[in-house]
Amino acid sequence: MTEDESLDYGLISPLALPPDAKVPDPHTGSSTEAEYDCYFRIVRENPGLLEWSRTCVRVDRELMADLERTSLSAEEKYKVLQGLNAVYGVTLERWVAAGESALEAER
Repeated sequence: MTEDESLDYGLISPLALPPDAKVPDPHTGSSTEAEYDCYFRIVRENPGLLEWSRTCVRVDRELMADLERTSLSAEEKYKVLQGLNAVYGVTLERWVAAGESALEAER
């Protein structure tokens, strides 16, 4: 078994494409939001703060494990973690706002 075969790619396995490929539209090189969502299995809905936070926890756990297996440079890993940190900051701000609203409602 090769190293690649032992990796668990979860939802999306790697694709081999020619360097000049334009997917899915060979003329514009772009895709629609629906095509993007279908490819990455994105469901656009308002999951609510609790469900969003559960997803953040799951993605964090999976991404941290995946970062250990990548060939990304330290700088690239840093940028990925910067992005996650930005998402977590906004999430925490929304939890604080929700908590403050709940406290105001109790008064």
